[in-house]
Amino acid sequence: MAKAEIEVTDTAPPTAADAAAGPAVSVNRKRSRALQVAICAILDVITGAMSVGFAPVPQQTADFFNTSLSGINYMAIVYTFMFIPGAIFSSKVLDDHGPRASLIIGAVLQVIGSLAKYLATFAPAPASLGIAYVGQVFNGLGQPFVLNAPTKIAGIWFGSHERGLPNAIMSTCNSFGSFVGYLIGPLIVTTVADIPTYALVQTIMMAVVTIPTIFLARNPPELADRFAFKKEKDPAKKNNWGLTLLDVRILFSVPEYVKLSLSFTVAIGLFTAMGTLLTQFILAFEYTEIDGSICAALLIVIGTISAGFSGWFIDRTFKHLLVLKSGYTSTVLMYGFFAIVACIPGITPAVAISCALLGIASFIMLPAALELGAAIGKLDAKDIVLKHRERFESATPNEHRKLQLDAIAQHGMEEGVTSGVMWLLAQGTSMILILVLDAINSSNADRRIGVRASVWTMTAVSAIGCVAIWLIPNAKGMERVRASTLELKGEEKSSA
Repeated sequence: MAKAEIEVTDTAPPTAADAAAGPAVSVNRKRSRALQVAICAILDVITGAMSVGFAPVPQQTADFFNTSLSGINYMAIVYTFMFIPGAIFSSKVLDDHGPRASLIIGAVLQVIGSLAKYLATFAPAPASLGIAYVGQVFNGLGQPFVLNAPTKIAGIWFGSHERGLPNAIMSTCNSFGSFVGYLIGPLIVTTVADIPTYALVQTIMMAVVTIPTIFLARNPPELADRFAFKKEKDPAKKNNWGLTLLDVRILFSVPEYVKLSLSFTVAIGLFTAMGTLLTQFILAFEYTEIDGSICAALLIVIGTISAGFSGWFIDRTFKHLLVLKSGYTSTVLMYGFFAIVACIPGITPAVAISCALLGIASFIMLPAALELGAAIGKLDAKDIVLKHRERFESATPNEHRKLQLDAIAQHGMEEGVTSGVMWLLAQGTSMILILVLDAINSSNADRRIGVRASVWTMTAVSAIGCVAIWLIPNAKGMERVRASTLELKGEEKSSA
């Protein structure tokens, strides 16, 4: 029972204080946490729009910057690569100073990046392309500060039985933002001369959403001391510059986390690559960029709706594994369906339907995977440290690491670390996939042959995630996570 009380206090603000203070405080708290979800969701939407960059209009962008389509694809790779250092530092900011600081840093970095890309449109070639790449660096650094925040916000503002839906809303808004980017791109850019206008619109969007983020984003009042910027810090966090190898080693000592991360990595990596290359895929078979935008819109919008339903479902049933198994199995089938219909000219409705179904299959697993990863980090990672502490101490024999192990043994792994590792691996995978798929397309003089090879490669890769998730159901550790979460839910209800 003591362990359960620690989990409730550390991962979700207790509701007993609100009940004792009266109804007005409870209503204010609901409004406060709804505002934080709204701020993060809106910022995630614009971050998603920034993430697509010039992908919705690849040919016009290549002509404007006097480069090839591969040169435009490499901009997406740069963006994805910068997620790695960004994820390392964002985990420190989230865990030391809370989501408010993380959201503000992410927003400011992306304003700088968007402005750089706009200024690049006035520079002569080839300097213009180089400046645009610099903008991508800042945008890529800023993304994890926003993308990793939803799990943390859900963890500190909501109880264990109500985190799935807000986490799903905030997390999927990033992908909805990708839809916004794919929508406004072809609407604004009709000729090569429209590229500067497109870059300016992106800059204005990012700047407008940054202002309310700075003034309205908050951390829970009862955690103000924990997240305060002060000279005297928790000794376990002193000189800690974010995600560490020790964190990764502990997490990857938990078999369930390894399997879950592999599945999540494959699904998100494939989806990111799909969003980047979708238009190029179907252009090879006599479809238009407008067709590509419509397919991308269905892929993301329908998928976002399904993620919301998934979050609501797991909050009430705790059927995380059921959602994950059904989602990943469907994903393999839908990639195969897309591989068939996308390579047949003149059947736009079928291609659109395949994208909508692929969006549903890909997105329903998102809230379940993130919430399950956080639960594993809080419970299983703690047990691993308690059972094998000597092994971890001998590998890192210094006082700071001992204090870090003390913190994990008491409270488990922070949400910013568990979700950060999963997103970092996913972005790294998407970078590799974009490089591989671009190489496959470029290696064939006939673009249709290259596209066919690419889409079937994606189908084969998706099967890897499916196999990994089917290895989880008989794991005792996963069942213990579910039982512990249900126990926490019961205690929270009894204390309310």
